[in-house]
Amino acid sequence: MRMPAAGLILFVLPFWIPRAPLLAQESVHQVHEVMDLPEKLDPAGDLGCTLDFHEQWTISVPASSVAKDVHSFAWSCADSSVSLFPAEGELRVRDISYEFSFLDPAGEVMRALQEEFIALISKLRPLPGVYQAKKELLSIYFHEEWILDAEQQSIRKSVTGITPVIWQIRQTADGEPVVDGDTGYPVYFKHSLNRIPLRRP
Repeated sequence: MRMPAAGLILFVLPFWIPRAPLLAQESVHQVHEVMDLPEKLDPAGDLGCTLDFHEQWTISVPASSVAKDVHSFAWSCADSSVSLFPAEGELRVRDISYEFSFLDPAGEVMRALQEEFIALISKLRPLPGVYQAKKELLSIYFHEEWILDAEQQSIRKSVTGITPVIWQIRQTADGEPVVDGDTGYPVYFKHSLNRIPLRRP
């Protein structure tokens, strides 16, 4: 097993491929996700595991769905004897939730991905007018069901819903942005909106 980057940092590789000209609101993305082991698989939070996925995402606004096809993955744990898989058969884990951030050096690619989700959210549950989606919708929570197959050593994901997360810059009483003293970056507060159920492809 190779060692993925630590922490909940989710990257998108620079590919954006429309599936078909007639389905402009359906697209395919090659995505590289690196995450901490979700809480559902590590309730005590003491395994110290990270997961590194290479996936293909198909986002369909007309079908109100997001499909994830795991091409490959690797994991690393503080205890090298830890196995994610059951001794035999399949383990089905429902309602796995984790945050995916659109704040990423991939620039234009990440903006394209953000726009796909804005279109999906706008169709299913439009954001209140007080929010500026392109500026403030900077992450989402995925809600998924995973199937871990011991024989195939594979993970299959089914996206059941998403939760939009609004990021707003903290301001002083005079309306000036608050910045972090160490990094100089703006300080945000985050507000999770209501969960949006998705159809399974």
